[in-house]
Amino acid sequence: MTLFLGGMERGLKFNFGTLRFLGEITDSDPLKFAGSGNPSDQFKFVKSIVHAALLSNYLSLKKQPDFTDAEVTDWVSDLGMEDATKVTQAFTLAFSVEATGTADTQQ
Repeated sequence: MTLFLGGMERGLKFNFGTLRFLGEITDSDPLKFAGSGNPSDQFKFVKSIVHAALLSNYLSLKKQPDFTDAEVTDWVSDLGMEDATKVTQAFTLAFSVEATGTADTQQ
């Protein structure tokens, strides 16, 4: 997906690199990372996802990031609710695994 950030369209990539960066940014398990109903937590949730997805995209393009953490914070502060919702939905869809089969592996 792309978002208009820092005066230009920037790509966000949701892959294992995103999870790696998310873990580094939040110092937590990226698969257990979730926002709460608290607006401050929601901002941190979206900001961390955007930052990790930007870094993952730049890594896949073999480019050095041209942004800082502070810039990403400013950019996310300017996002509308529609774009913030798109980011969280894309993240959730990218890393959700639909349960299939059974837990019994001895069949």
